[in-house]
Amino acid sequence: MASNVLAIVQAALGELGLFPLPTVVAAATDNTTMQALALLNKVGRELSARADWSTLNAELDTVIAAPLVTTGTIADGSAVITAIPTTAALAANTFLVTGTGVPSAARVISVDSLTQVTLSEPCSATTVGVALTFAQDTYPVPADFRKFLSETQWDRTNHWQVIGPMSPQEDQWRRSGIVAQGPRSRFRQVGRGLSVFRFWPPPTASGTPFIISTEYQSRYWAQDASAVPKETFTVDTDTCVYPDALMIAGLKFELWAAKGFDATAYFADRETQFQAAITADGIAPQRVNMNRRTVLDLISPWMVPDAGYGASP
Repeated sequence: MASNVLAIVQAALGELGLFPLPTVVAAATDNTTMQALALLNKVGRELSARADWSTLNAELDTVIAAPLVTTGTIADGSAVITAIPTTAALAANTFLVTGTGVPSAARVISVDSLTQVTLSEPCSATTVGVALTFAQDTYPVPADFRKFLSETQWDRTNHWQVIGPMSPQEDQWRRSGIVAQGPRSRFRQVGRGLSVFRFWPPPTASGTPFIISTEYQSRYWAQDASAVPKETFTVDTDTCVYPDALMIAGLKFELWAAKGFDATAYFADRETQFQAAITADGIAPQRVNMNRRTVLDLISPWMVPDAGYGASP
């Protein structure tokens, strides 16, 4: 069982010879203990960003919703669409709009009322009751999201791997160019802090709903006494996903260096503990067998006999 914050701080301070040892950490008022807690959180954050820990892997399943097929009134040169029967299901910056006279890849930038929205680009025609499709292509990432794990994005409904992440250049080419769509889904992270991810092409009425599954690294490396993940240590009973020895070694190095002492030996110990923890983390990937396979999963030419094809001589 992982040691809690109090035990880790006591162990580190004891090994450094900083006595007397604290009896509380989060509610401490002395400088050394308060500094130890701050530095211990620094150690946890840096470890989270330093490697893709298997214990921090998480899965995100996103249901790509069916689009809203409706009508509205557009005007040439205006980015406002009016007379929509209802905009209750729409949200700004998460929906694309398609329809005759609506620019390619135009987005809803504001929902003005229950019957009106404003687009990112002006329309090129004036039509009353034009057919419109509002498709949600932008979805939030979880609160604990740190980064996606490469090549884990799959369309589980259609059994296709989702291509991406797209570069800004490819994204613009697909949204703005002549050849804009294809059968495969693609994605890109967008927004400040990469707080959302966006799919292309937008879902259509005939192809939804479907599920996009992906794995990501969580940044919630700490957890409370009930094992609920959290972003940082806040109380003495909190624990974390990293080995005790690594946290103690990391805190010793940070605290000794912060006080201006020579921390070379403690740095070496931290790196030794880090390498040991990385080596022990998870299960090693399956080794590639370079020998000829003896069991085949699918029908192939290897199952066809050289002659006879099963006929009796």
